[in-house]
Amino acid sequence: MLSYDETFLDIKIAFLMITLIMTLLGNSMVLMAIYYDSRLRTAINFFVACLATSDIAVALLSVTIRLFTLFSEKLRLRKSLVTMTLCRFWIWIDIFCEAASIFTLTVISIERYFKICRPYVYCERMTKRLAIYVIVFVWIIAALLASLAMLPFGDKGIIIDRNQCYNYNKIFYTIAPVVAFFLPLLILIVMYAMIFRIAILHFKKSNRVLMRDPTSSHYSVYKDLKATKTLFIVVSTFIVCWGPFLYFSNIPIWIPIHDPLGKTLKYLKTVIVIILPYANSFFNPIIYACFDKSYQRAFRKILQKTFCHKYHGLGPKNVNKTEMKESDENERKFNLPLYEFKSVQRKRYNRRNLHRADL
Repeated sequence: MLSYDETFLDIKIAFLMITLIMTLLGNSMVLMAIYYDSRLRTAINFFVACLATSDIAVALLSVTIRLFTLFSEKLRLRKSLVTMTLCRFWIWIDIFCEAASIFTLTVISIERYFKICRPYVYCERMTKRLAIYVIVFVWIIAALLASLAMLPFGDKGIIIDRNQCYNYNKIFYTIAPVVAFFLPLLILIVMYAMIFRIAILHFKKSNRVLMRDPTSSHYSVYKDLKATKTLFIVVSTFIVCWGPFLYFSNIPIWIPIHDPLGKTLKYLKTVIVIILPYANSFFNPIIYACFDKSYQRAFRKILQKTFCHKYHGLGPKNVNKTEMKESDENERKFNLPLYEFKSVQRKRYNRRNLHRADL
């Protein structure tokens, strides 16, 4: 009969294997949706692709190494298979992916702010090329932060204890949470607070203006607000999954925690340090599938193409050009800010009246 510790170890292994599969499938579908659906190839979705790529890196590298250590613990090998090189790489990739994710979410919140609150500046400056430059910058900063974790700064540094890797670095784990979590979190809160404030003002102003189509005046702001709400849920999920991890990983380095209930803290730390951070990697595709209609449409087409073979034209080459042009025109029209949309309507009205006067 298996002991409680062995059963708990089997549960961890089973969870990580499910996480590995679900993360790869879900985030691969996000990347496929952006690649195949031309309407999703926008600056904001480039950042979403960056987020999905970091989640795939977590699954392929970090989760795989964690499974390797758990299997070696389960087999109880005399000689440890976990080397110092593997430990260094594991800690580096964990910090790199976490930092890349939170920095990307911060950039997304700033992008949303300019899209809704400063639309003229957004239309002039926010291009796909700029989005790629920002993504490269984010990955470079995340790599530099992860590389600093390799330096001991006078402490023990990275050590191996019972097939597990630990990093005793008080200075780094004091600075890193501020740079890679609390400061971005403050920016996120400020950006989304300003976004929802401006969105409410837009709705109040639009209610005072009578247009021929009452729903058109609301559609652009409403659509941007829906996309912002989805990303806000993604941010909230990230905070819930990674916030406790930062406490249990960093605070005990300075303040020893004693557990009066025996093994309770051990199991609680396992849930918070292993389960929640890795679960965050497959939550994002679920959120997109539940709350974003554009991704729902793309996911449905991908699944139908894969299993039903009804859709053979996901790529731009096989799409009807007339339908694509009409769809892009409607998408462009509805993506205009409220006052730009009114300006377009006003110009069309003036052209019609001028044409009638000439007749």
